[in-house]
Amino acid sequence: MLGKFFPRQYDRFLFRILIVLSFIGAVFLSSALPVISQSADTVEIAAALSLTGDSYTFGQGSLEGIQLAIEEANASRIKP
Repeated sequence: MLGKFFPRQYDRFLFRILIVLSFIGAVFLSSALPVISQSADTVEIAAALSLTGDSYTFGQGSLEGIQLAIEEANASRIKP
């Protein structure tokens, strides 16, 4: 790997450091994942909509469509 510039022992040292840092990164990334809720009857929905300004009509139409889809899903008793 870097044997041309560094002795072989430094290659092993750098490899071990890389492995340790990868492991630490994996631990941090896995702990940042969202926790699945215990309730199977509730689904959280988020949407970034423009409800003011020039694009109000698009945001309002999207909001009404989302609300209609929620009403239909609740009426059909479909489980998530």
